[in-house]
Amino acid sequence: MKKLVADELDHASNLRAAAADSIGRRSRNAEDYDQTLRNMAQQSLQSAVSLQSRIVNDSVDHKTRLQHYAESEVARTVRHSDLAIDRQWNVDEVAELVAKTPVFLDAIAGAVAAGVAKAVAEQKPVAK
Repeated sequence: MKKLVADELDHASNLRAAAADSIGRRSRNAEDYDQTLRNMAQQSLQSAVSLQSRIVNDSVDHKTRLQHYAESEVARTVRHSDLAIDRQWNVDEVAELVAKTPVFLDAIAGAVAAGVAKAVAEQKPVAK
């Protein structure tokens, strides 16, 4: 009878030990799982902060490049405008350039020749 009672008590003790061990394992597994989730959340947060930092830096760089491009375009437009105004008001320079083209050189030579021929024709004959 003592043996039977001892076996039952050992059996109950073994069950309690197994249950306590199982509860301890579940608790450790839950802690490990929670720690894994915390690590993943921390890595995600660090990645998001790093990405945001890169986006801000790239945005600033892009804005600077756009501003530089806009300033260079304004300067170029002003230079073209100055050149156009200069050509508009310096008619002699433009006329000289136009007059040196072959078509206008021929036209000028023809006009001069016609003028000389007309002048010669209008002159009174000189008596000899």
